[in-house]
Amino acid sequence: MEQIRRAKNQRLSDLNEQMQKLEDAHIFQRSIDAAVYERHRDRIQEEIALAELDLHDSRIDEIDVKGLLAFAEHLISNLATVWMEATLPQRQEIQAALFPCGLPFDGERFGTALTCLMFSKSQGSSEPGMNNPTWG
Repeated sequence: MEQIRRAKNQRLSDLNEQMQKLEDAHIFQRSIDAAVYERHRDRIQEEIALAELDLHDSRIDEIDVKGLLAFAEHLISNLATVWMEATLPQRQEIQAALFPCGLPFDGERFGTALTCLMFSKSQGSSEPGMNNPTWG
């Protein structure tokens, strides 16, 4: 993410440098006429505006990712409290996220549920069948 942002900053810096060179060529060196200057100025200004928007969007995306990760950490760390305070639709969504294949129930007893990938990887288990729903 940081590498992408640096590349976008570099692109914006390059465009601003192009604009400066264009202005120097028109104002100080008088090597290009007004029509050529205006055409190139408009193009570079448009590219600068787009580059600034792109950079701004990437900053917002980074903030959103950080916020989302903080929320996920809070949710997992406080799952019991969140569950107790959740509405029925929210509980259903939490349950679907934690148990993507549902909770096996044969009418008399519950089986072992397939949990979401986060719990499967965090268990550190490589036992066969650990991620398969079973009865028992």
